[in-house]
Amino acid sequence: MTAKETLAECRIEPGVTNNKNGNIMVLPGRIWKRDDLMLIATGSPACVRGVYNTAVKLNKLHQYRYCLMEAIDLENYEKWLTKLDDVLHNALGEPWLGGVVIYASCLDFLHKAILNRFVEDAEKKATVPIKILYRGAVVPQKKPLEEFLAELLDEIPEGKGKLSTEEKSLPAMQTDFAGLADMLQVWDTYNLMVDAGGCTECFSLPQSWRQNYHLKKSRFSLFGALKSCQLIFPDIIKEDWNTSGNEKPCCLFQSPIPKISKFDMDLLRKNLHRSGIDEVYCFKTDGFHSHIEGISNAMLQLYNGSHSEKVPVKQPLIGILGSSRMQSASLDKIGHGIEHIEWDGYGAMFPKDNLLNSWGNLNSVKMNWVVSAQGVFLAQKIQETQGIP
Repeated sequence: MTAKETLAECRIEPGVTNNKNGNIMVLPGRIWKRDDLMLIATGSPACVRGVYNTAVKLNKLHQYRYCLMEAIDLENYEKWLTKLDDVLHNALGEPWLGGVVIYASCLDFLHKAILNRFVEDAEKKATVPIKILYRGAVVPQKKPLEEFLAELLDEIPEGKGKLSTEEKSLPAMQTDFAGLADMLQVWDTYNLMVDAGGCTECFSLPQSWRQNYHLKKSRFSLFGALKSCQLIFPDIIKEDWNTSGNEKPCCLFQSPIPKISKFDMDLLRKNLHRSGIDEVYCFKTDGFHSHIEGISNAMLQLYNGSHSEKVPVKQPLIGILGSSRMQSASLDKIGHGIEHIEWDGYGAMFPKDNLLNSWGNLNSVKMNWVVSAQGVFLAQKIQETQGIP
């Protein structure tokens, strides 16, 4: 494989950008220019949440529905189609509906023949057209998606009315990798998500957070590239680490497509360590669990991998577990409680104040104050093993 071919198949890029003209904004926007069309997004939580974010920005939630694919659904796609059938049936009951566009994901593309047959059968029974648009970083396209979408929309006759603005969907859960990525922002680390390319569109970040968001992600041109690039991928990462993350600990995690493709994250960790990156942490995410689980599991992993002995402290400490800006428990929200702790002669200890490998210092606190669900599992672990309430 030549260097040019490698670059075409796999590259490292910023995980978060300020791009307002990506497919996640442009394509749904073009569908929603028609007030009589319903878009049904399918896929993992990241897939459907990214489209939800666009619907919010464009004030089109009333023309948005989704059918979530969970990890268990990957084992039986045809059974999952019964869920899609329910969502589709609900959409077809909307007054003044002119047509439905199923906004299918990379995961659906793996079952393209089955989904195509399902939609063909559904369209025969329906009174309006039902079309599929396959999108996703590793979905091969014979022509630009914008061109394909234009042809698709031409096949749906203009309706005579507008969809009601009353019914609106709630968002899918935020993902485990989004929670972990945000948790890692407090450290000076090189953070890389092994990703097909578009899953960070699900992040709900204010503009002030986006400016200096420390996250890189991979982008693969095809499904097969995840395997063909497995051996050379460490060199690509090491080159980027030398440029933007030199001497920093490297934190790895992944999104759904690498997970279902059985991308070997542990082998990647070992190869990066052999290449000269001393500290490499590999966190277990897959995009099918919540941000609370992603942060909770990472905290447990860091604690379990740290030293366990108690260390001398100058004053009695209370551990603060679960403080996060993704929850209603950021430092500015719990500041009054911290003041009371200090008035009583205690010091407040946040794990984020320490290096990644120093979470064992929590064994030296007198008690833990759990300020959100993210800290529950770690607090229970410390209570069970150390007797610290």
